[in-house]
Amino acid sequence: MNIWEGVILFFAFQSLILAFLILFAKKGQKEAKRLWFVFMVMFAYQIFYCVLYWSKIHVALEQQLKFLYFIPLALYGPLFYSYNRMVLGRWKPKLSTLFLLASPFIFVMLFYGKFYFLPTHFREQFRTQQELADYLVVHPALMEGILVGSLLLFALISWRTYQKNRTPGMKHMKWVPLLNLLFLLFSLSWVLYLVLAELDVLTYKQDYVITIAMVVFVTVQAYLAHYKPDVLTNWKKLKNAKLFIKYGKTGMSNRVSLEYKEKLVHIMEQEKPFLDPELNLDILAHRLGISRHHASQVINQHFQKGFFDFINEYRIDEAKKILLKDKISGEFNVIEVLFAVGFNNKTSFYKAFKKFVGTSPSTYIEDQLETA
Repeated sequence: MNIWEGVILFFAFQSLILAFLILFAKKGQKEAKRLWFVFMVMFAYQIFYCVLYWSKIHVALEQQLKFLYFIPLALYGPLFYSYNRMVLGRWKPKLSTLFLLASPFIFVMLFYGKFYFLPTHFREQFRTQQELADYLVVHPALMEGILVGSLLLFALISWRTYQKNRTPGMKHMKWVPLLNLLFLLFSLSWVLYLVLAELDVLTYKQDYVITIAMVVFVTVQAYLAHYKPDVLTNWKKLKNAKLFIKYGKTGMSNRVSLEYKEKLVHIMEQEKPFLDPELNLDILAHRLGISRHHASQVINQHFQKGFFDFINEYRIDEAKKILLKDKISGEFNVIEVLFAVGFNNKTSFYKAFKKFVGTSPSTYIEDQLETA
């Protein structure tokens, strides 16, 4: 192993350590942490395998891990595309979309899954890639080409998704386009590798290009994880940052908006307008003494909610107090409570209660009494 391979191997361990630091970070969204954990573990494996391949320090292990890199190659694109969609806005993929995202991985496992579980002595029987292709149907070079094509396609779609959905507010998200650019360059490095291999002019120096692209990506992620963790694991903050630009030309400064936020909280807590089932955004804006648009701005910027979620959360908080009090006194009546706090029907009340509390009203009361 030469000094450059040693340096590159260091980044494999850095990627692995970074994966666990992200996964067990106290802050951030679970789905974000899990996504980047898988992504970084795959990078760690692939960098490690490349060093094994170059250095030949452990030929047996290198042979054991051979072609396993098809799995991360199949998953890089779908995972990064999912990150893009989630960070740019609320995303609830359909079952068909999830199938398309998983299709490269399914394709790999369909043709190479049985090879991965073969004992080492059976693997050694395949002396050439053609012998292996006869056993697996799909030649390794063809499989690699298909997966690289899939990787590049997802990188381009991810870039297009960002370009299509970006707004002036995304200047607060400057690291997101940088990650997109780096991922696109990483994908292109694979394309370059395949082209050079096909032309039979590939050298070890040129073979380093993919790993160097991964090392750059890992370095940027390490910086973000330490200094800008919201970019990787707290997409909600990034999306909220766009709201300030969205309302930037309304004539209401951030200082004035904060003043109206305090006034709104005072009105909600002291006057309880949410108890009125006829309350709407126009009525609330009138009580604040501002326009409907400015009222929406205050709610969106400072509470990260739409009008109805903002109002319903207050109603549910009030319902919790009444329900607990009624249960203790033996006068438990959900129907009376839901009308008392401003709901018009049982369905919307139960739906909102489940959303903000996580359980049904009866389960909530039982849990509260047990812990009392």
